[in-house]
Amino acid sequence: GISGFIGAIGLLVIARFGAGIGRLMNEPVHVGLLADYYPPQEHGRIFSIHRMANPIGGLFVLAGGVLADVVGWRFGFMLMAIPTVVAVMFLSRLAEPVRGASLDMGLAQSADEQAANIPISEGYRRLKAIPTLKRAWWAGALIGASIVPIAVFFNFFFENVYNVTSITARAAITMLYSVGQIFAFIWGYRKSTELLMAGETPQLGEYAGRLLIFSGLALVVMASAPWIGVSIAFVFVVGLFGAFNSFAL
Repeated sequence: GISGFIGAIGLLVIARFGAGIGRLMNEPVHVGLLADYYPPQEHGRIFSIHRMANPIGGLFVLAGGVLADVVGWRFGFMLMAIPTVVAVMFLSRLAEPVRGASLDMGLAQSADEQAANIPISEGYRRLKAIPTLKRAWWAGALIGASIVPIAVFFNFFFENVYNVTSITARAAITMLYSVGQIFAFIWGYRKSTELLMAGETPQLGEYAGRLLIFSGLALVVMASAPWIGVSIAFVFVVGLFGAFNSFAL
């Protein structure tokens, strides 16, 4: 918001870079904590609730659009920072769980007592030695580059292709993407819990791969459709397929 008032594009880039770092930290840190706060049989439901935060936040994009139309995007950004500041105040109340506690509390406590700090380089070397994890990193980079920023592209797409100039109108369209994600997470947590309890976790990866293909096809239809109504409908479909793919991984 301040960068907009003073016309400093460099400050805006720094702000966005910092926000991106914070967002990237959410995934490994939050998932690692939740895995040890709750037992395995609850992981499907818990991770679904956690992932639901983004689409629920996306439902407020319409409020953000109205706010930007009323007070301007600069003041809008500054006002939307307030809930984050309030949330940060509660972080210090979270207790650090014993690592591996959800699998075997006794073994986890024993390992925690004997654990020693290791350099980041050594931790990276050990993780890199796991073939499946190394492949997952590459897959995550490709999926992240295509799925994570897609909501931003929706905004430009409907402005440049269909001349939807109203911020509120574009926000309402983008909100459908979040609605599709919510439906996906509701179904996804049930399906993932079912597979986890049956010991068929590899099928989660298979579901993710298939739905990623459908998500790509939905994007093609949205981009090539000659009518705005069809494009808007497929915003919902992209959110539906893309969200479960992310959840399964």
